[in-house]
Amino acid sequence: MVGKDTIKFIDFVLDVWKPNYADKNLEITTLTRYMEFFDTRIFPKIRSFKVKRYYTPSIDEIL
Repeated sequence: MVGKDTIKFIDFVLDVWKPNYADKNLEITTLTRYMEFFDTRIFPKIRSFKVKRYYTPSIDEIL
């Protein structure tokens, strides 16, 4: 299900992707390198780019 709200890409990476996925699944060296790429190459170009939030369906929506 697609949420109706949007979030800035930088906020998604720092508030959603990093704590919920990257910190748990990536080696520290990989995460450090990824964050360097985000900070030096990606964030400066698309800092205010917005993406739609995606939500997983609840069990009630499936049934």
